[in-house]
Amino acid sequence: MTDSKSFSKRTCAILLAMVGTSGCAPRAAGPNAAPNAQPMPVAYGAPAPGAMGPNGAPPASFEAALGREAPPLAKSPLVIADGRFKGEVEAAGPPQIQGGQGFATVTVPIGTGYPVQCFVYERPLDTGGALQGALRGVTEQSKGKIQIRGYMPLRVAVVGDVPAVYLSAVYEAQTAQGSGTGQLKLMIHPDPRVPLVCMHDEVGYQDTFQRITSGLAGSLLSSGPPDHEPRFLEVHIARLGDTPVGFMKHAVFDSEAGRTVDETVTSLILARTQSELMVDDESETEISDKQGRVVEVISAHAIGGELETEVSLKREGPNKYSYRGKKAGKDLSGNFKTKDPKGLPSEKLIASMAKKKLIEGKASELKLERYAAGDKPDGPVEFSYRKDAGGDASKEGKLGWTLGDMKGTCELDEQGRPKRMDLSIGSQQITLERAFSRGAP
Repeated sequence: MTDSKSFSKRTCAILLAMVGTSGCAPRAAGPNAAPNAQPMPVAYGAPAPGAMGPNGAPPASFEAALGREAPPLAKSPLVIADGRFKGEVEAAGPPQIQGGQGFATVTVPIGTGYPVQCFVYERPLDTGGALQGALRGVTEQSKGKIQIRGYMPLRVAVVGDVPAVYLSAVYEAQTAQGSGTGQLKLMIHPDPRVPLVCMHDEVGYQDTFQRITSGLAGSLLSSGPPDHEPRFLEVHIARLGDTPVGFMKHAVFDSEAGRTVDETVTSLILARTQSELMVDDESETEISDKQGRVVEVISAHAIGGELETEVSLKREGPNKYSYRGKKAGKDLSGNFKTKDPKGLPSEKLIASMAKKKLIEGKASELKLERYAAGDKPDGPVEFSYRKDAGGDASKEGKLGWTLGDMKGTCELDEQGRPKRMDLSIGSQQITLERAFSRGAP
């Protein structure tokens, strides 16, 4: 647990500057841009009265209720928003579908005290902002009758080619029968084609909830025009110690005039206190020319769904860049030059240099400049890979790295791209490890 806002911001800006694009920061304008999190409909339900345990009797305790699960169910077809979205879901009876402004609600009976509710959105959403919005909506709608008491360990899984986040909140509720303990389970699947949020307000059924909602997410299809497919896609899962705390999704697209577009979307969900979450949504779009030099970067950073930093970088000359944006409501603008006369290297160029010099070659170190807008928007930061004493990058791809005053270790794949990054900040150890990839970078 951490109560440091700076830990999340610093970690994201530093660690994720080295994987995917050159920084971290909610989606900004650019290819497949996504807006801030949308207002979320929520459902408030007190703990299910008289909910039965596996043997047909009420569970003896809250701990016993937590262990309840439901068996697999028959799948029911879904046609949502007049056919705009289609899919299927496990259900104990016919799912109910109701349209709304910008979203559709799907209520799925699962044979327990309360159904699973899912919301299919017409516009993309940010993972952290969606989680925060759902929790805030539940507590506000309860008019003070619900108090969050704690969170169970986060779960992160790749469904299709999109990371899904599962969060479970334990709460205390004031009901007509007195005080009771409940559990609200949330799932966010930020697929830009079919954004999905699901919730289940009942104690237990955690694996059941994950199974049903991941099955639904994996089945949903949109009738809209297909998105521009990336030539390369990878998902990394972030862990604080052994506990998942978020993800990074990185996609590489071909663009006009031989340019390459790298898009990175990151979400970190950390416990600030026992009952309070800190969520960071970050995104960056990097555009590079055919020589592998950065010509434009658009980055943004939100905390709890509220935009905190938004910066755009443009190349004005071979090694001259201008930046403009806002940070904490204040305007940012200026210019800088890189030491390299050719300008900032792109993510692809850095991987190529690492492969050639460190994996295939005999160099012991690679030094260059990177732009990490989330940490230092007014200029580049020195970055290096180095072979640790006795290490052989050609066999294992294991290297040490530095970025400014930070350092850690990493493992590169055969193309010179990080597949695992480790970073220590004080007593905190965070790891970013690839869980999924497809295509060729």
